[in-house]
Amino acid sequence: MKISTLKHLVRDLVVLAVSIWLAWWLAHSSVLEQLAEIPPSYAWWASLVAGMLFTSLLTTAPAIVVLGSLALRLDLVSVAMIGAVGALAGDLLLFFLFKNHVAKDVAWLTKNTSWGRFWRVARHSRFRWLAALTGGVVIASPLPDELGIAIMGIGHTPTGWFVPISLGLNFVGILIIGLVARGLF
Repeated sequence: MKISTLKHLVRDLVVLAVSIWLAWWLAHSSVLEQLAEIPPSYAWWASLVAGMLFTSLLTTAPAIVVLGSLALRLDLVSVAMIGAVGALAGDLLLFFLFKNHVAKDVAWLTKNTSWGRFWRVARHSRFRWLAALTGGVVIASPLPDELGIAIMGIGHTPTGWFVPISLGLNFVGILIIGLVARGLF
């Protein structure tokens, strides 16, 4: 194993460990509860932050609670749009991590295995649309966004495709959360 590859793997594992610790801390602190109870003049910032938390499997549940609470108090479409912008910011961070770093690790790990051919085909420019479609379906589903983002990042989906897919699907997801919170869906 190359030293640089080992450094990439260790760094990615450290980032994962820090994100797990952060999610645990958020779940066990009163930060999210206080965020849901802030005055309406600051609630739009809460929508943005909750949208950022909405993207990760580890923080989705608390984000859903906050977004549902905000949707009861504020304009539903505005909460969904601002939350979707926050979710896009979180998704972009994960997308670039997968596209630039994790894809290298996966390529190295699969280079000499039977998966090697699959990854070479998946990364070919003719199959980018398939990675974008598959990743988009995963983002729209109840499965974690990280899986869809990983598929799109490893498939080298262009950022110009990723942004509208992520923004649109997160908007719809947050809108559905708001409708459920209001008892309309």
